[in-house]
Amino acid sequence: MAKRTNTKKKVSASRKRSSVQKSQANLGLKILTKWALIDKTVLLPALLIIAAGLWVFWPALRGDWLWDDDILITNNTELRSWSGFGHIWLATPATEYWPLSWTALWIEWHLWGNHPLGYHLVSLVLHLGSSFLIWRLFARLGLRGGWIGGLLFVIHPLVVESVAWISEIKNTLSLPLFLLSFDAWLDGESKQKNTGYLRSIFYYLAAMLTKTSTVMLPLVLLLYGWWKRGEITRQETRRVIPYGIIALGLGLLTIYCQSNSVTAGTIKMDGYFERLLGAAMAVCFYLGKFLWPMELLPIYPGWNFDPPSLIQVLPIPLLIALTIGLWTQRKSWGRHVLFGFGFFALNLLPVLGLMKMNYLSISLVADHLAYLPMIGLLGLVVAGVEQAEQRFIGNFRPVGEVVLASVLMLLAWKSHHYAEKFINQETLWTYELSRNPRAYLAHNNLGVVFMQRGQVPEAIEQYQQTLQLKPDYAEAYNNLGNALRRVGRVPEAIKSFQQALQIRPGFAEANYNWGNVLLGADRKEEAIEQYEQALRLKPDLAEAHNNLGIALARTGQIPEAIEHFQQALQFNPNYTDAQNNLEHVQLLLKASSAKK
Repeated sequence: MAKRTNTKKKVSASRKRSSVQKSQANLGLKILTKWALIDKTVLLPALLIIAAGLWVFWPALRGDWLWDDDILITNNTELRSWSGFGHIWLATPATEYWPLSWTALWIEWHLWGNHPLGYHLVSLVLHLGSSFLIWRLFARLGLRGGWIGGLLFVIHPLVVESVAWISEIKNTLSLPLFLLSFDAWLDGESKQKNTGYLRSIFYYLAAMLTKTSTVMLPLVLLLYGWWKRGEITRQETRRVIPYGIIALGLGLLTIYCQSNSVTAGTIKMDGYFERLLGAAMAVCFYLGKFLWPMELLPIYPGWNFDPPSLIQVLPIPLLIALTIGLWTQRKSWGRHVLFGFGFFALNLLPVLGLMKMNYLSISLVADHLAYLPMIGLLGLVVAGVEQAEQRFIGNFRPVGEVVLASVLMLLAWKSHHYAEKFINQETLWTYELSRNPRAYLAHNNLGVVFMQRGQVPEAIEQYQQTLQLKPDYAEAYNNLGNALRRVGRVPEAIKSFQQALQIRPGFAEANYNWGNVLLGADRKEEAIEQYEQALRLKPDLAEAHNNLGIALARTGQIPEAIEHFQQALQFNPNYTDAQNNLEHVQLLLKASSAKK
C-alpha cells in the first residue's frame, strides 16, 4: 500500500509539474505575443519620440541659468527652507499664485541645488510625458496616427523656449496635468464614470495651481461634447460647473496678482480696439509660426497701432470669415477643423492681451505662450496626414511618406539648432540682438553678463543702450549705478539709483545698492538709512542685513550689528560673508568686555 501511495504521489507531482510548465509556457507565449505587438505598434514610435527629444534638446541640457532664473530660483530664498515652502502655499502672492510650480522648484532645489542639469532633465522628461499623453488623447479621439502628433510636439521649434528655459517649468508641468484631466473626463464618459470625473476635477485643480493659463479647459470640454454629438447637453453643462468654480476663483486671483505686481505699472493697456487688433494679430502670428517656424526669438519686436495699418486690421475680418466658413461646413469636415482650431483659439485667449499681463510689458507674443494651444493645430495636422494617406495609393504613398519624414527631420534640425541658443546668457542675447537690436531687455541682460565677467565699460554701454530704448526701466538704472560704482563714478552712480527709485519707489535692491555706494564712500550714517529702507521694503534681503551689520559695526553699534548678521544667516544659512562677519564682531565684543 505504501508503495502504491508513493507511486500515486509521484504521478500527481509529475502532473502538477507538467501543468505548471504548460502554464509557464503559455504565460511566456502571451508575454512574447504582447511584446511583439508592443514592438510593432507602440515601442518603436515611443523610442523614436524619446530619441528625437534627446537629440533636439541635447544642447539645452548643457545650458546654464537664463533670463529670470536667478530671481525665481538661484536667488529665491523661499526655495531654501520649510518656512519658504509654507509661504509658497499660504502667503499672499506677490506675482502669481502658482504654488505647485514653486513646490516643484522647491523640491528640485533640495535635490540639485545650484546645478542646472537636474532642472533641465526634469523639464525634458515632463515634455516627453506630455507628448505621450497627446498621443493617447489623439488615439482616444479616433486618430490612428496619434504618435505623429506626439512626435511633432516634441520636435516643433515653438516648444524649444518652454523646455530649454528652466523657469518655464510652469508650462512643462501644467500641460501633463491638463491632458490628464481631459483624459480622465473621457473615462468619466465611459466605463469609470464617477472615478474618472473626480480624477478629472483633481487634475484640473492641480493644473490651475501650476499655471492658470490652463483656465480654458471647461470650455474645451464643452467644445469636445459639441464636436462628438453636435450639441452640448445639459448634463455636460452641469458637470463642468466645478471646473468653472475653480477657473473663476484662481483666474480672478491671477488677475489681482498681475494688477498688483511690481511691474504692473509698466504695462500700458491700449484702448479696446487696439487690444482687439493685437489679439487678432497674435492669433495669426502663432498660426504662422506653427506652420512656418522660422526666425524664432526669445523676445519679438513690438507692434505699433498708432495709427493701425491695413495689414494690422486685416486679421480681424480674416478670422471672422474663417470661422463663418467653417461653421457652414459643420455638418461634415468643418466640425473637425472647428474643434482643432477652437482648441487652439480658446487656449490662446488668456494670453492675447485682452487683460493685464506682466509679460506684455516686454512683448505681445512669445513662443512659450503657444505651448498648450498648439495641440489643437497638431490634431489637425495628424487628421490631415491620415486623409492624405487614404488618398495616396500605389506609387504615391511612398512619396507622401518621404515628404512627411523630410518635414519631421527639418523641424527637428531647426529645433536642435535653436536649442543651442539657450546654452547661456551671452549666446541667447547676442542672438536676439542680431535680429532684434531694439530689444531693450536683451541689452540689459547682456550688460549683466559683461558685469559678471568684469567687463565694466562694455556693461555700461549696454545699460545706456537699454535706457535709450526704454527710459523708464528702473532695473537698468539700478544696474548702471552698480557699474558706475565699480569704476569710481560715485555721483553718477547715486543719481542712477535715485532715478531707479523715482520710477519704482518700492525697489528695495536700488536702496541696497545705493547704500553700498555710500558705505564705500565712508558715508556710514547715510548708508545705514538706505539699508534700513531696503529692509522695510524687503525684510528677507540677506545682503542688506549683512551690509547693514557692517555699517553698524563701523559706527560702534556692535550688538545691533550682531543681530543683523544673524538675520542674514537666518534668511541664507550658507551666507559665508555674514558668518565670517558675525564671528569677527563677536570676537570684538568679547575683547571689549574683557578689557572692561
